[in-house]
Amino acid sequence: MIDRGQAPELVREAQRDALDRRGFVGAVLSSLRHSLSKPVPRLHRALAETGLPVLAVWGNVDPVIPLSGMGQLAQANREARQEVVAGADHGLPFTHPEELGLALARLMDEVRVRSSQQDA
Repeated sequence: MIDRGQAPELVREAQRDALDRRGFVGAVLSSLRHSLSKPVPRLHRALAETGLPVLAVWGNVDPVIPLSGMGQLAQANREARQEVVAGADHGLPFTHPEELGLALARLMDEVRVRSSQQDA
């Protein structure tokens, strides 16, 4: 298990290592210029229309994707489940894996319950 105090440095090390991989910098720059720079309600609505379960896990101190996105997602997809992890930033999967795992488990439990109700 990774100590939360070590996680940010481990994430930075992994990112530094990735800088040498072909396409990594271009992909990050493209994300910053496009998908992360503006709301994408059409994409969220299209995903909602599929009926697939959606889980958004937000870090409350994420400087890359702010919590204001919660409202935008809720407007486009009322069925999306959203959870906020206190003290988490954009490295949430590395710094808060337990919370992320629990959020995924709760979503899967909801999906199982809905599925069994539909089968009954």
